[in-house]
Amino acid sequence: MRKKEPGTLGLKFILVTTFVAAIVIVTKLFFIQIVEGNEYENRAANQYIRPIHQLFNRGDIYMQPREGEPLPVAMIETTYVLYINPQVLSNPVETFKKINEITEIDEESYFKKTAKLEDPYEILKRDLPEEVKEEISDLNIKGVSTHPERKRYYPSGSLASQVIGFMSYDKNELVGTYGIEREFQDILEDKNNEGHINIFAEVLLNNPVTENNEREGNADVVLTLEPSIQIFVEKELKNLREKYNAKQAGAIVMDPNTGKIVSMASSPTFDLNQFSSANSEYYSNPNVSNVYEMGSIMKALTMAVGLESGAISTDSTFYDKGYIEADGYKITNVYKGARGETSMQGIIDHSMNTGASWIVDQVGKNKFADYFRSLGLGERTGISLPSEASGLIDNLESPRKIEYYTASFGQGIATTPIATVRALSALANGGKLVDPYIVDEIYQADGSTKTPKRNAPKQIFSEETTTQVSRMLVNLVDETLDLIIEGDQSISTHTVAAKTGTAQVSSDLISGYSESDSFHSFFGYFPAYDPKFIVFLWVDRPEGVTYASGSLTSPFFNITNYMIDHYAINPDR
Repeated sequence: MRKKEPGTLGLKFILVTTFVAAIVIVTKLFFIQIVEGNEYENRAANQYIRPIHQLFNRGDIYMQPREGEPLPVAMIETTYVLYINPQVLSNPVETFKKINEITEIDEESYFKKTAKLEDPYEILKRDLPEEVKEEISDLNIKGVSTHPERKRYYPSGSLASQVIGFMSYDKNELVGTYGIEREFQDILEDKNNEGHINIFAEVLLNNPVTENNEREGNADVVLTLEPSIQIFVEKELKNLREKYNAKQAGAIVMDPNTGKIVSMASSPTFDLNQFSSANSEYYSNPNVSNVYEMGSIMKALTMAVGLESGAISTDSTFYDKGYIEADGYKITNVYKGARGETSMQGIIDHSMNTGASWIVDQVGKNKFADYFRSLGLGERTGISLPSEASGLIDNLESPRKIEYYTASFGQGIATTPIATVRALSALANGGKLVDPYIVDEIYQADGSTKTPKRNAPKQIFSEETTTQVSRMLVNLVDETLDLIIEGDQSISTHTVAAKTGTAQVSSDLISGYSESDSFHSFFGYFPAYDPKFIVFLWVDRPEGVTYASGSLTSPFFNITNYMIDHYAINPDR
């Protein structure tokens, strides 16, 4: 038998393959041009004006509940833009009626846009949901169509708004402007920006408009904030600020052992989805960006410095004559008059300015200043939030003794709330300075998880010193603060160590301090000898209340009780 030539066999195979491909292409063109010609003509008329439409993409931000999966607090939402092509719209009046039955549109604006015959693209409405978009598409009106549009959406509205931040335009680029959105801009943004729709491909290849949802260039950020705690704390702050008509109020709730922040809040706040209508004064986070003279909560640190340095002991006493003098100034206590021989516990219980100043004398002003610096009061904590301020503690370099006296009871130096709670946490955790953190994990684009680097804690006080101070603060709560708590809010099952502070506020109009304005602060940790959390509260310029014990005691115990229940913290009494 004669064998076929190899070249002939290959040629026939190519011819058959080409013929089959031609049949497929002709059939496809027949369906596109004849069977479905009207539909594709309508699509082309509606969509040719935007051949490539970039879709915004960005990583999500989450909060971490005590139990369960992370909850998104910043995400991408896909909505739809309704638009017309006036050049091919055949019956504007009838079209208006049909569209308006589905979604309300402004009649006057609509007819102005239909009259722009030179413009093939006029937007009628934005932010249409999927179901409305489908109803519009079902009308199949030539010259009317929709396309997807992505935007940043904040499901929780105003919750933790100063922490999360928002996005706005920098020139022509949409970028994170405040909070985590700004601090993690490079991590959250989609550098590849591959999400798009290609309308030419849809019309010519009969492929549906698609959205690329894959994460190629961005990552998700998981915060340490616990949503239930955050909601409760923000409610307390709102009630506090409104009750006393205060300028601002704030709170930080943290694990003093690790620095993990479960709540950071301030009031007033604003809705992240409508930030442009809010007062821009409240965009920034005062817990990291503002500095305040904290008042008598600093006396707890002063007591720890005295004990740690060996200059005093818990058995020490000092004679209070009602005032102490330095550099031509006289320092007195809030409660006028001399108390005579006074114990160290008495300094804490009666919040004595004279007693704190006396401790400075025993320690020595230079050593006292060194301890306050070692507590990081003049430094940034490095928390992952933008615009963190440094504390103002230059007075601790003064040759005048009066500056050290006033610093010992929280006047003359100003610190951020976040740096203050870090320093106070050293009293709760056995003397260590831990760095606070608000980002728990980062979910990277490749599916891996990254934990931000945490610095090792620094030992400032001994455990013996902090136990002694904690015992004093527990006694203060048991003997003093418990008497002024409103209603049935006292805690008899858990030890609580706490201290209040009331500071004068510097006046912008006159030198020195205002006669009427004050700043109130309050910190406490629990259970006192094995703390799970430290709560720090502040309120700026409250009206109708003189001392922090009156304004902040009840909110503190409301939050403390809630957290004991929420975390099922075992009693220690």
